[in-house]
Amino acid sequence: MARDPNWKVKKARSIVIIPTKIASRLAENLEIFTHGYYQGLITEIGHMRHYLTYVPAQDQHRMFIDKPLIEVCDTIQLPAFSYPYLINRARTVDAIWFNGRGMPDSMFEVEHSTDIQNSITKFCDLQDFNCRFFIVAAESRYEQFKKIVSGEKITAEQKGRDKFEFTPYCKLIYSANSLPKISNGDDAEAVLSRLIIVPFKAYFDSSNKDFKPFVIDDLITPESMEYLINIGIKGLKRVLKNRKFTESEFTNKEFEEYRSEIDPTNDYINSLSVDMIVDEKVGDIYIEYVQYCVSEGLEPIANNTFSRKVQLAFGLTSKNKRANGSLSKFYVRK
Repeated sequence: MARDPNWKVKKARSIVIIPTKIASRLAENLEIFTHGYYQGLITEIGHMRHYLTYVPAQDQHRMFIDKPLIEVCDTIQLPAFSYPYLINRARTVDAIWFNGRGMPDSMFEVEHSTDIQNSITKFCDLQDFNCRFFIVAAESRYEQFKKIVSGEKITAEQKGRDKFEFTPYCKLIYSANSLPKISNGDDAEAVLSRLIIVPFKAYFDSSNKDFKPFVIDDLITPESMEYLINIGIKGLKRVLKNRKFTESEFTNKEFEEYRSEIDPTNDYINSLSVDMIVDEKVGDIYIEYVQYCVSEGLEPIANNTFSRKVQLAFGLTSKNKRANGSLSKFYVRK
């Protein structure tokens, strides 16, 4: 599994100095590490990064170790950074970092026991800001998060009304300087099947003859915006007609390179042929694969995972056979 996204918060928790007068409480009261505690940690990290920190007024009396949050954060009054209805929507976000211009840089929702869906809905309402959104939760709640973003039906309710089910149709779009690393375990293919990689390879600086340091001014003219909107409408119609995003040789190449980076096993399997596999012991083929990984400085995947990949790649199955007086698994044609 990939590294816990909250590892920095956990690391910070381990280095926070806990006053002696409350240290004895920890063994008796583990509830000190609750919602307010993580709000306090996020706030302290924000201070280290020189942000103005905010927590909601209704949370000001929650405790961070031995202090109420109002003594830890910079403000419980939300800066007037947008329209009133958007400010009211952001007012209940558990912690916010503001930059020197009074604009939100990062918003955090701490999901200690509450419903993750509420946080995602809130962030969707605030998505138009150039802001990062984080959900801070225990690793045990990852499956709940994955269910929400994978398109499965979700149960929800409005206050005072009956529960209902709906299928979320939003797409998550990430912008990054480099592609994230994911594990090559059994769920890797499920993750990869949901990824579309759009690389931006162009680089512009003063050495380019077409370099425009104030290109943003050209992009926000009515003519440019109308042109971009028309491109978007045409693209939307194409997606609806084809029921999928348009693929290109360039994007497919990027995707395959990324797949190879996270799972070099496919490169090894592609170097084999079905005749090299059929009627060979499953264990022997795996040993050869492990030797390849050792020689290339790679980490081999588990035997059963490797076997499934081989069977899928060559349309084979495995069957127990007796050889030299003992029973072993062999690759055979279906």
